[in-house]
Amino acid sequence: MPRWPNENAFDRIIVSAAAHYGVPVWLIKATIAKESSFNPAADTGSIGLMQIEEPTARDRGFKGTRAELFDPAVNIEIGTRHLKWLMGRFPGVTPDALYAAFNSGAPRKNAAGQFVNSKGSTIVEDHVAGWRRAADYFNPAWRSGRGAPLA
Repeated sequence: MPRWPNENAFDRIIVSAAAHYGVPVWLIKATIAKESSFNPAADTGSIGLMQIEEPTARDRGFKGTRAELFDPAVNIEIGTRHLKWLMGRFPGVTPDALYAAFNSGAPRKNAAGQFVNSKGSTIVEDHVAGWRRAADYFNPAWRSGRGAPLA
């Protein structure tokens, strides 16, 4: 039984983006679950299923309007492109750290090696813990290898 309404509604788009960018399906689904609970109309200032910020979308080459970012296909494509970019920027990062980087907007690492956002604030552990619960749900095998880096 699905945990979230619409949990499987976007599978075709997710699988396509995952294959195109080489990002695990479970990673995309866990991110969507934590960011928007699979609500394509989610608007907290960040936009849609993957809660994309407009500057991040522009950094990943998006040239459309804010309204277009609510389209599930566009939102998942941009969000997955951003995950792939982060994987390249921070090679060998664990899934937890990758989500922390995704959530921070314009990530960088501080002197302690923690991901910080554009304001210099570190990512709150509780937020990552919520993502872990979603990741465990979509990829139960991951639980035992939680600290393992993404390939």
